[in-house]
Amino acid sequence: MNIPTTRTNLQRPLPHHVVQVKLHQERLHYESHRQETIEEDDPKMRDDIQISINNLMKELNKASKSSTPCCVYQMPPKSCIFKVPRQLRQVNPEAYEPQIIAIGPYYHHRKEHLKPMEEHKKHCLNTILARNPNVSLEKYVEAMRRKERAARHCYAEDVGMSPKDFSEMLLLDGCFIIELIRAPVLMVNEMPSKYGDGQIFRLKVDLPIVAYDLLLLENQLPLFILEELFDMSKKPDDDEEQGESFVERALSFFCLATDYHQNYNPKRDYKHLLGLVHSQCVSQVKVDDHKRPSNTNPKLRSMRNATALEEAGVTFQKIPTLRIDDNTELMFRNLIAYEQFNGDTYVSDYAVIMDCLINSDKDVELLHRQGIIANWLGDHEAVANMINRLCDHVSISQDFKYQQVCKNSQDYCDLKWNEWRATLKHDYFKNPWALISFLAALLLLLITVTQFIISFFSL
Repeated sequence: MNIPTTRTNLQRPLPHHVVQVKLHQERLHYESHRQETIEEDDPKMRDDIQISINNLMKELNKASKSSTPCCVYQMPPKSCIFKVPRQLRQVNPEAYEPQIIAIGPYYHHRKEHLKPMEEHKKHCLNTILARNPNVSLEKYVEAMRRKERAARHCYAEDVGMSPKDFSEMLLLDGCFIIELIRAPVLMVNEMPSKYGDGQIFRLKVDLPIVAYDLLLLENQLPLFILEELFDMSKKPDDDEEQGESFVERALSFFCLATDYHQNYNPKRDYKHLLGLVHSQCVSQVKVDDHKRPSNTNPKLRSMRNATALEEAGVTFQKIPTLRIDDNTELMFRNLIAYEQFNGDTYVSDYAVIMDCLINSDKDVELLHRQGIIANWLGDHEAVANMINRLCDHVSISQDFKYQQVCKNSQDYCDLKWNEWRATLKHDYFKNPWALISFLAALLLLLITVTQFIISFFSL
């Protein structure tokens, strides 16, 4: 199976001395013709033209000295919340857009179907104010204004909001998230008396969908904003809540909502909620680094699918189980898009290895029987189509995490006996009738050989 990759053709920049010569020639050419047209231009136009030329030459001279090609996409160093690359979005745009609630500036007041939740955010702020009367609304607003500049720098794109509006957005969106995450048992429709009749319990929407909206790449708030609001809104007389961190509470919520295993590492520097859940996914799909060879040249293009590997006698043991439901594609696409910026490729590499293993519904059925896939959709063909599209426009990392798995399976299949075994199983043992035909032919061959031997010795 061909693995889709993305390659960028970069033109090597001209040497610095060549650029200088060309710039000098352009200047001489301009000066030679300047006197011919100077009589026709007014003084102001001549001054503007000269300024434009000087500015352009400065920019060209600066670009010629740069060792980085201009087509390389570079993000601001402090950015941690990005927009989905266009080539990834165009495969399935709906996987990256919120269905119920907008969080952060990228979707702020831009979608009609998201506006009804804006009023609910204000109710959540009132609930938080009532929880801890010692902290006034003014203190919350002041805290957000102090962190407004740092929060703004977290977004790779221009947010297009004034400091006042941006701070207000941080407060309202953050309060909604705090109220939702404070009650993880909502996902099983329980009403904890500890938090009383909070506004979050009156939400007449599908709460799991809200939870997944909070995990979209473009629907994020900086984690330090949420931690600040969480600490400020704690009940002063609640010792249990006072000793709990926001990250621990958020993990409890999302592990219940998304069925990920909780693996909290207090030493990790989490940037936002998607990054937090990404760390949980990595802990499930991560392979042992010391088992990977030092060179990086995985034979992905020649790797067989699951059915062909099974026919050759390969067993599936080191690939983590993947549960596939209605939200699997959404989560995979946002995690893969996130990895395009943060440098980790564990989830992307896992998607690539699954794409290699799955060519058709037969491969999905086999992996389902082997315990590699838990298919909650029920339709094996739909799962195959979804997996095969996950890696469209995704580059294969140089440090491919499943390189050793690919190499071991390929080396095993290249052995002659295993090739013969696979051919025999595929051609003669793929269904009961083929097996019966093969055994009948084998029996007929044995009878013929036996008759020949008997006839030979009776002579």
